[in-house]
Amino acid sequence: MKKLIFALVLPFLVAQSAAAVAATYTLQQIDAAPASPSSFGFSSVTLNDIGFVSYATPFQRDPNNPTAARRTFLILTDLSGNKQILDSMETFSYAGGPQLNNANEVAIGVRDAGVLLFKDGNRETTIEPSRVRDSTDFRGFNLTESGDIIAVYGSSNFDIPESIELFRDGEQTTLLSEDINGPFEPSSAIVSANGDIAFFSRTGNGSTNPLRVFSGNANDGFAEIALLEQPQFLGQSDNGNLLIAFDGGGGPDRTILALTASGEEILRFPEARGARGYAINDDGQVSYTRLDTSTTPLAGELVINSANGSDVLRFPIETDVDGNLIDPRIASLLNNQGDAALLTQLTTVSGATQETFLSLSVVMGGIFTEILRTGDTLTGKVVASILLGSDGFNDVGQLAFQVVFEDTSRAIFLASPDGVSEVPIPAALSIFVGGVGALRLSTKNRRARGAQRFFTKSAS
Repeated sequence: MKKLIFALVLPFLVAQSAAAVAATYTLQQIDAAPASPSSFGFSSVTLNDIGFVSYATPFQRDPNNPTAARRTFLILTDLSGNKQILDSMETFSYAGGPQLNNANEVAIGVRDAGVLLFKDGNRETTIEPSRVRDSTDFRGFNLTESGDIIAVYGSSNFDIPESIELFRDGEQTTLLSEDINGPFEPSSAIVSANGDIAFFSRTGNGSTNPLRVFSGNANDGFAEIALLEQPQFLGQSDNGNLLIAFDGGGGPDRTILALTASGEEILRFPEARGARGYAINDDGQVSYTRLDTSTTPLAGELVINSANGSDVLRFPIETDVDGNLIDPRIASLLNNQGDAALLTQLTTVSGATQETFLSLSVVMGGIFTEILRTGDTLTGKVVASILLGSDGFNDVGQLAFQVVFEDTSRAIFLASPDGVSEVPIPAALSIFVGGVGALRLSTKNRRARGAQRFFTKSAS
């Protein structure tokens, strides 16, 4: 059943400096959960490239039947605020999800129900429940853009062999099995949106032996593309580009290596000490955050590397009253346009006054645009925390994220840059237009000052 919800649209104008072109983002409230000890808020929020948002509401009470047992509702919402409840279930499993592709297909793993796939609102069970009960057997799954489910299994309670399975059009096919292909590490396997699979395989019984890196897919099979000491996957792009850290490379520290799915080298560089949040996109750009302790004041840095060089964008960090470093880097995401999204912890100092806050920002064309910070007011409530998931930033620069308010209620918002989302304010909400406009102007003025004070760009 489809339900229509009205979306409250909150525009925020964001300016970077006198020389930079101001960016405009519209914040649309997608859903809200009340402040209640029986409310568990929302699952991780996932966003596709056409602005659809999917999420689950674990253990909520049916608003139409408040005395009924709590259930988990799986929801898909479009740009206009049309909310479709795909299903409801009694439990929500570690098995993960929801996952959402650009065909608006949704997959979610649910204990005692299996991995469920929803196409055109219709439910399909792609993996039987007995194979999703235990995390030592079921390593996880991925929904591809073509609507396939690729699942990775280990072996323990149910004597399931280590394998990678393809579920397509109701049929199951074993793509890789330890019984057939020899020893490999299923826990290492990663799957791209296009269905490219990469994994490590042991070359011997010793723990110090180098590992063989394989890449391939259901149609073309698998081939060895590298032999590396102590490799670790750091990321994979939609088209199968790989980002790997490994020991060696001519120095005492680890090396970061970017490869295409076929094994061609894109770039390599020494691992930065304390770096985190690595990501790679379809063009082979690599982003990460790091700390720079060589300057005063100390700074955090967002680094975007490519075959053409590096961009380094700096932001301030926080130390506590005893001078201990508090790491400000919470989340960083990279899309296929080379834009980044950052959730950082920042500190401002004005005389004897020090203010610490969370800041959600987008970096487009080397320019920071702050979307939201704790202490801001949305829908009449003060923002206490901001949560950004790994699938919350798409290729047109939209962000889907959760907000926790000071009264402990929660909400999901979609932030869209100018020209992406034209969502009119419904007539029923026209009473709020005056208040929204006032918030819009005050936000513009503060953002302009904040951008100039907090963020600088340098080349390296």
